[in-house]
Amino acid sequence: APAPAVVIPPAPVFDASLTDNMIVYKDTLILNGTKSSSATSIEVNGSAQGLTYPLNVTWMKTVSLTLGENVFSILAKNSAGASSLVKLTVVYRKMGDILGLGGAVKIGDRHLSKLLSVWNLVGAAAAPYDLNRDGKINIFDLSLLLANWVK
Repeated sequence: APAPAVVIPPAPVFDASLTDNMIVYKDTLILNGTKSSSATSIEVNGSAQGLTYPLNVTWMKTVSLTLGENVFSILAKNSAGASSLVKLTVVYRKMGDILGLGGAVKIGDRHLSKLLSVWNLVGAAAAPYDLNRDGKINIFDLSLLLANWVK
């Protein structure tokens, strides 16, 4: 008799607020999303440590970020050990570094000039410059930029 077919669980799905290559200005992030009920566990970068399952089909984990690109591999496994994988890249920048200069950059006039040039942008177009992640470039972003001026 032929061996039974191995059923691979569908890949986990990230919450809509998590997009590939998203830019963040905090050193922690909550990764979360949904999984198939056939997936019995989730692993983030090879570990299930710190994962919680608020509902049978949801998962969540708080992760620490390092400056620059952070790549997360999310694996859904079933009881037979079959798995499927999805990846997410998150870019962590120093607060105020809307130009993406990286490292020990000093926030200054170039950053202010860029922020003013994108003033009132909303939605996805605003995302790289939206320091407080409220979906629009406004006085709150300016306040955060100025609070980190030449630091």
